[in-house]
Amino acid sequence: MKLGIWGGLVGLGVMLCSAPDTLAQGLTFGIVGKTKNDINFERAWQGCLHAAEKDGNQCVFIGALGSANPRSQVVAIKEALASQHFDALAISVTKSDYVAEALKDVQVPIITFDSPFEEQDRGLSRGYVGIDNQEVGEHLAEIAKQLYPQGAHICLMTAANESNLDMRMIGIRSTLSQDDSFAIDQKLDGEHGWYECSRSPWNTADSIARTMDELSFTLEEIKPDALLSTGHWPIANISQFYRTIAPFRDDLTSGQTKLLVVVGEVEGIDELLEQKLVHGYVKINFADIGVLSYKIMLAIAENRAIPSVSYIQNFTTRYVGP
Repeated sequence: MKLGIWGGLVGLGVMLCSAPDTLAQGLTFGIVGKTKNDINFERAWQGCLHAAEKDGNQCVFIGALGSANPRSQVVAIKEALASQHFDALAISVTKSDYVAEALKDVQVPIITFDSPFEEQDRGLSRGYVGIDNQEVGEHLAEIAKQLYPQGAHICLMTAANESNLDMRMIGIRSTLSQDDSFAIDQKLDGEHGWYECSRSPWNTADSIARTMDELSFTLEEIKPDALLSTGHWPIANISQFYRTIAPFRDDLTSGQTKLLVVVGEVEGIDELLEQKLVHGYVKINFADIGVLSYKIMLAIAENRAIPSVSYIQNFTTRYVGP
């Protein structure tokens, strides 16, 4: 085996009431995830919290339980704003126009992290913190090129209407097609040997149950050379992943179909790589995104200038060859 390595809150009131003395001291910032059920947003909050506590400040995890949903995210944001406890908020945007509408005339400074506003709404945000999402897609595509130098039949997996994932899709398609002008909704159709299946891209809607259905259908009916996922959905719940791929385990371990994913904090990802149940990944450090988000919000609160875009650089790319 060859290894390649390249180098919260539904019910805001409950949380605030549980620690009023703590929130009354120092500055208070909020990390607004697309959902509180995603370990990546929890890691971002933990990074923010640890950095804030060193300065005598606080960072609160804001968001709704369940699958990512713009309506529930907006409800959580409005509750946070109504509390008047926050000196700045960092938001991972679910649906740009919907969230933007809720933030008109808001006085609390806003930045985005992980997923920014779309171009027409970016004036609502003081800055963006995260990774270059197009570059992430490019790195995932480079793994595919290492595994299939002559091209392949692939399926892509994403979640619709999320700007950060759209940029990862652009990175994948432009890299494989070797065409920087490749349209955002244009499918690969033979460019340099790369083809997309008719169902591509799958829309997970940020639902693990839906992802498992799509993964099962892909392995049983489509049988592509590879499935490239712009997020961690296939392996977000390891036990469900094992159950879903059980009938197709030999197809994965033999490399008949290869699974490539973008991940943040997923327990056991390297074990899956060793077992050849996952064949490559790009890993993002969300705790570092949280730390940097805190530093940017603190700078705003202290009336210091900030850059419009702040990227972290440390993400890991690994793959397993034939």
